[in-house]
Amino acid sequence: MKTRSCLLATAGLCLVGSTASAQIIMTSIPRLSATAQATGRSEKKLALHVMGSPMSLWKYNELAGGALEGSNESLFDIGLFSGTPSSDFLLAGETVFKVGRDFSVGVGGWHNKVGKVTYGFAVATVDESFELVDIATGTLDGDLTLSEGHVNFFYKAVGVQAGIVHTNSKLTSSRILTSETFVDAIGEPLLSIEENNTVNDWDLYGVYKYSGNMKLPFGVSVGAGVYGKQGNTKSAQRAAEDQVVFSSFVTGSVDLYKGFGLDASYWYIDKTKADLGLSVPLVSDPASRFTFGVSYSFSR
Repeated sequence: MKTRSCLLATAGLCLVGSTASAQIIMTSIPRLSATAQATGRSEKKLALHVMGSPMSLWKYNELAGGALEGSNESLFDIGLFSGTPSSDFLLAGETVFKVGRDFSVGVGGWHNKVGKVTYGFAVATVDESFELVDIATGTLDGDLTLSEGHVNFFYKAVGVQAGIVHTNSKLTSSRILTSETFVDAIGEPLLSIEENNTVNDWDLYGVYKYSGNMKLPFGVSVGAGVYGKQGNTKSAQRAAEDQVVFSSFVTGSVDLYKGFGLDASYWYIDKTKADLGLSVPLVSDPASRFTFGVSYSFSR
C-alpha cells in the first residue's frame, strides 16, 4: 500500500501552480453610445455570456513526492512532473447584474475536462537525512479535471473577483526511463507518486475591464492577484502546507453576429519554490493556460 511520508509533509512539498483558476471568461454590460443616450434609450441591466472551447492549451507543472515502494519509508522520491496537454473540452458562463448606476455584480464558473495527459517526470531519491541516493526520469500518465465558481463586484470598470477551484488529478502508468543508481528499475513503474489528488483551491484578483458599445461589441479585461493552494497530506501530489503565489490573466471577446462571437484568454501562475533540506531548492516553471473558444452573449 502506498503511503504519504510524514517527513515529506513536514518538509513542505508544495504543488506547482497548475490547478488553477484563471480567469477564462469576463462579461460586460454593453455601454450606450452617445447617439443612443440622446434618443433616450435605457441602459442594459443584465448580461449573459457563455463559451465553449475546442482548444485550451496548458503548460502544467507539479512538484511531487512520496515514499519509495518497498523501502519501509526509509527512502523518498521528490521532484517534478510536467506536461503540455490540450483539453478535451472547456465550458464557461457568467451572468452580470447592474446594481445602481455605477455598480455591478457577477456570478459565473467553468468546467475544464483536460482528460488524458502524458507527463514527463524527474525525481531525486533521498534517505531520511536527505542524502542523495538516485536521480531518475521517465513518463507518467494522468487524468485531469478542474471546475471553478466565482463571484465579482465592480465599480464602473474596476472590481475584485474571488473564486474556488476544484481539482481532480489522477496519476497512473509511470515508467522509469533512466536511473543513475537503480539500473534494474529502468522500465519499472515509479509507484511513489502514483496517487490521486482532489483539492479545493482559491483565487483572488483585482480586475479592470472595458466594454465597447452596442455598435462595436467587444470586451477586454486584465487581472492580477493571488492563487491559494490547499495543503493535503493524503496524496503524493500535495503537502500539508498551504501556499499562495502570484497569478494574472488577460481576456478578450468580440461579437461577430447577433451575439455570437469569439473569446480568447491567457492565464498565468508564478513558479513555486520548495526548500526540502536539499543543497538546491526545487523550483518549478510557471504554469499557464491559453484558451480560444466560441461564445454567445445576451443583454437586456
